[in-house]
Amino acid sequence: MKAEEIIKNIFSFLRTPIWMVPVLTFLEQNCILFSPTDENKEESHLQLHGQYKLLVDTLLKSFLEDIHVQEEQFIEACNSHLARSNIPKTLIISPYTVDAPSNGHHLLITYPLSC
Repeated sequence: MKAEEIIKNIFSFLRTPIWMVPVLTFLEQNCILFSPTDENKEESHLQLHGQYKLLVDTLLKSFLEDIHVQEEQFIEACNSHLARSNIPKTLIISPYTVDAPSNGHHLLITYPLSC
């Protein structure tokens, strides 16, 4: 599958209930544990980040299996010029937070404030 097709499929997937329901449920269930002024619960934050990372990893791997795309193909597609220049931030915010706990912390603080 070409990078363009992979990116289009991922865009579509990130808008489905299969992606959104578990991710938003996780955020809703755990955002109470975070507050903008509470930086002292680093261990529990790291544990939650690990759970979030596992959730995202599981959802993405399952989807990639369904569309018969290898993980290497997915990474290549995400690193392509097409992906870097065309991915809206709103579509990548939750996968992006997997990279670093501080990103997830920011999302879990701002999520309830934005509702």
